[in-house]
Amino acid sequence: MLRGRMHRKVRAGSKVVLVNIGVMLGLLVVVELIFGNWVHGPEFGMMNIPRNMNKVIDTKKYLLLKDAVYTRDKYGLRGDYGDDPADIEILAIGGSTTDEGFITDGETWVDILGRRLAEAGYPRVTVNAGVLGHTTVGHLYSFDAWFPEIPGLKPDYFVALIGANDMEPDGKANFLLGRAKYDLMEYPGWDRKVRQYLLNHSVLYRLYKALTGAIKAYRTKVYYHTPRKVADADWIETTVPKARFDELELEMQPFLEAYHERVGRLIGRIRDWGSKAVIVTQSRAGWRRRGNRLFGRRSDEGIGVGYYVQQTLFNAWAMKACREKKAICLDLSAELEFRDGDFFDDVHTTPQGSAKIGTYVAEKLAPYLKSETKSR
Repeated sequence: MLRGRMHRKVRAGSKVVLVNIGVMLGLLVVVELIFGNWVHGPEFGMMNIPRNMNKVIDTKKYLLLKDAVYTRDKYGLRGDYGDDPADIEILAIGGSTTDEGFITDGETWVDILGRRLAEAGYPRVTVNAGVLGHTTVGHLYSFDAWFPEIPGLKPDYFVALIGANDMEPDGKANFLLGRAKYDLMEYPGWDRKVRQYLLNHSVLYRLYKALTGAIKAYRTKVYYHTPRKVADADWIETTVPKARFDELELEMQPFLEAYHERVGRLIGRIRDWGSKAVIVTQSRAGWRRRGNRLFGRRSDEGIGVGYYVQQTLFNAWAMKACREKKAICLDLSAELEFRDGDFFDDVHTTPQGSAKIGTYVAEKLAPYLKSETKSR
């Protein structure tokens, strides 16, 4: 008798537990359906585009006396455009030199571009779609996988700051060297793919990752990788023989031709989107230009100009493709002069350098906007 009563109590208690578990699971499902992306919202699948981010990055050691605030919205975009992506008029694409993960919101070159245009009387909603590690392969793929998931996105201009990621130091193209997790926006391993799928769809998993990430950052006191700051240099005027350009161009011909073809296709994809293409070349910290004069760093090995020849060749082939397609071609590397303090590593600019890039692009783009204003 006693044993029978105990069994009944156990069964009753088990039912209560199971009911409570069922109710909790039901509530979790409701929360997921309402706040997650299982039914509504963009379908990003397993793409590892950074989204729903609001982090503080410690930059004191190399750059500023204040931390950088880095935010990206639910579509993976950085910048303020209100609630409707259809309002975006200029969208910047590029790699980490456009994403600018170490530059605080409001001070990236894309932010400066928008601000300078407004100051010139041509206000445009300008937004950042730069992605760490992207080459032109990734930019092309974005038109297939990423941008179609952003409702109403149809900017008047795509501004592409390109070249540095496409060029490896030995002249090879990055996409040939296992760059899929950047350009194809997916991690190679299935375990990472599954976690990314959950991150893109599950509000509870996103909350879990945000909490664990914040705890980890607090414990380590590190919010992001801290790069070295490029020290001021002793710049000496130098020259590079034309024969060196000819020799390297012949050696790199397959990679340069492939890059030329991708830039042309990128312009075509932008036009198919109903937008205008602006192609901007990139510079590096390893040299300085003063008009037609070239300066390199003095070192024990002599006077170095970094990857000047390689980058110049890649830039020249980008401009060639741009002119052939009759797009807007901005040879920033040849026209914009940088100074000490403009870079914090080989390719990434400080706020000082980013302001120069944004101002340069705005000044070059303003005449096109002026002509559009007159034609309306």
